[in-house]
Amino acid sequence: MKVYLAGSRAELDRCETWQQKLIGEGIRITYNWIADCKEYPKEEDLSITKKRAYAYNDISGVMKADLFWLLIPKIGGCGCWVELGLAIERNQHYSTWIILSGDQNRTLFSSYADYISPSDDEAFQHILNINKR
Repeated sequence: MKVYLAGSRAELDRCETWQQKLIGEGIRITYNWIADCKEYPKEEDLSITKKRAYAYNDISGVMKADLFWLLIPKIGGCGCWVELGLAIERNQHYSTWIILSGDQNRTLFSSYADYISPSDDEAFQHILNINKR
């Protein structure tokens, strides 16, 4: 199974923890945006060309995923909301699981999720169950 893990760069440690757990279970990550964030600490320091290249890679990662998991950020996360929109659109044409963990009240678009949990642990277990099918 191929997964795109979305989250906020403000919660990079949280995102990296869950990405490593997915990889540890043999689940393929479609794009490692976390590595990009470590490479460039501030988005505002990037040229338009670099921003577009990174954004393209994020979009491509979402579009290649069998499952999209959003770690709903407590604050911020502009990019992850765009990615959620892409996953919802992709799900209109292809079978893509949409899993959310965190405060579902942060967005009305959480209503498009196949599974929502306030707990990252529960969402992770659900993903492992899907992967066994």
